[in-house]
Amino acid sequence: MLKFSNMSETAKRRWLLLAVAVFTAIIQHTPGFNLKIGTLSPMLLVPFVVCVAMYERSLTGLVYGLVAGALWDFASSGADGMYTLMLATVGFAVGIIVTLYIRNRLFSAVVLSLGSSAAVSVAYWLVFILRKGYEGSFGILFTHFIPLAVYSSVFAIIYYYIIGLIIKATSKTEGTGLTYIR
Repeated sequence: MLKFSNMSETAKRRWLLLAVAVFTAIIQHTPGFNLKIGTLSPMLLVPFVVCVAMYERSLTGLVYGLVAGALWDFASSGADGMYTLMLATVGFAVGIIVTLYIRNRLFSAVVLSLGSSAAVSVAYWLVFILRKGYEGSFGILFTHFIPLAVYSSVFAIIYYYIIGLIIKATSKTEGTGLTYIR
């Protein structure tokens, strides 16, 4: 059994972030427990990975992207590891962008989540819709996948604060991911 009191602050943070990832995957993939608006179910794991990468930077963003993508692939049929690859890339890229170019702010989280959600949506559309030659595939892109990216990015606000609270609560004795590196 895990003893939470005997762990280092970093280990506590990692386990709490993993628990949030698993809970997010459950919310995203449980049919009666999702947050649908019309036909749109948000891609909650994308803003989660973006926010983790913003606070914890590139390597941890990559690892949590792999974990979140694997959880998504296990729950999806026919994804063949695409979400693992996409979310690992998103986590690593966002970590690098925040380290080198922008500050860790809520607005940045929403914008990066919007771009990441759009990239994941367009990649899915390219691989599973356009490549298979469905009629009206461009209409599907603009009526489903782009609104899906916008809707998903709204949840970056929630994850930004949840992950910020986890970082703050588990950083009493060690350095935090909140510092701006320049």
